[in-house]
Amino acid sequence: MANPDQTRLQQDALWCLRSPSLFDAPMMGFPSGDFFRTIDVDASSIVWPEPSDWHRFRLGRHFEQLWQAALNADPTTEVLACNLAVRNQQRTLGEFDLVVRHCGEIEHWELAVKFYLASCPKPAFEDWFGPNPTDHLKGKFDHLTKRQLRLGQSPDGRKALALLGGKSVCPTKAIVKGRLFYPFDEWKAADWACDAPLNPNHLAGWWIPKNDLIKTFGSSGHCCVILKKPFWLAERHTIPASLRVSAGAVIAALDPREQFAHHIAITDDSGREISRGFVVEQAWLEAVNARRPTRLN
Repeated sequence: MANPDQTRLQQDALWCLRSPSLFDAPMMGFPSGDFFRTIDVDASSIVWPEPSDWHRFRLGRHFEQLWQAALNADPTTEVLACNLAVRNQQRTLGEFDLVVRHCGEIEHWELAVKFYLASCPKPAFEDWFGPNPTDHLKGKFDHLTKRQLRLGQSPDGRKALALLGGKSVCPTKAIVKGRLFYPFDEWKAADWACDAPLNPNHLAGWWIPKNDLIKTFGSSGHCCVILKKPFWLAERHTIPASLRVSAGAVIAALDPREQFAHHIAITDDSGREISRGFVVEQAWLEAVNARRPTRLN
């Protein structure tokens, strides 16, 4: 593929389609791994959509647009509506991310891409927080299962689906991809287990406090790459030398005023990505410790 942007977008799209689901709960609307292998596209023949403004990049919107492009190329799927608002008079109740005719049946699909860090070793389901500590995995799961996936069961949701030719209640799917990040020592030892409904085969990475970055990677012979949000999806196979820096240079470049946690990749000396994780500020640690539920021993 001659266009380097299209090459990267294709890699992102294949990651969106083929990477493991974050949740493993088919009875709750989260499809099994077999479902993702049924999306039949020739990725090389698709012109993948680019964000209209890379400076105002929204990762969730990028994820949705790549999925929409893939489904438009899938002969078993017809996209009937995207981001369809459901209103009750003047009030918006929510929206359907996608309404599709899949294998002959109209379905409501919700799409999300999420990244969560374990706030402690051996985390329970309540112990996962986003790079922004106000984003909480259990809260996202509850919102998906108790509100978004039930929107089609409301009278106004049923009416919106009926206008598209759907039944009064149609099947739902929650397509949620992403990664879970563990404290570095736990990740390095591959010593983790996750509570249901998390997928035990999820993609995993690490996180470390900012003060530990040089100690962990400063003398490892590896290079670091700061990952801006457009690079959070597919792994990078060849990272130019101009982007690879030392752990000390990463520390100097990170601005604690901009965000609580910074996504970085570790590469070998040829530029191949070998792992990725988050470097977290003290403010992130303080925020998640304040939000973690108190449990009795």
